[in-house]
Amino acid sequence: MKIKHRTTNETVFTDDAATLAETLRAAVAAGAYLRGADLRGAYLRDALLRDALLGVADLGVADLRGADLRGAYLRGADLRGADLRGAYLRGADLGGAYLRDVTINAGQLQDVAVALGLVVTEAA
Repeated sequence: MKIKHRTTNETVFTDDAATLAETLRAAVAAGAYLRGADLRGAYLRDALLRDALLGVADLGVADLRGADLRGAYLRGADLRGADLRGAYLRGADLGGAYLRDVTINAGQLQDVAVALGLVVTEAA
């Protein structure tokens, strides 16, 4: 399966896996830099994407429920409309990411805020 760049259409990673989730797992394991990857609308439920390098990737309307995105580099990624309920986001870098209409659980607010570089404190 091939993963292509969202604007140039060049292949950024390829392997013989049967599913996109398996291909992404292989790419992450290989340390592939998937900057600008076109993953719009991808079904990545429970995908293992820990420490993935997905800066400026298009993950709009992707199903990332339960995905392990701990430590993932998602700076500038387009996540508009993505479903992140139950995704593990601790240590992820979401700086500059597009998050309009993203779906998360209330319990994920702290991790998302930290991933955006915000300092969260309790009200006095």
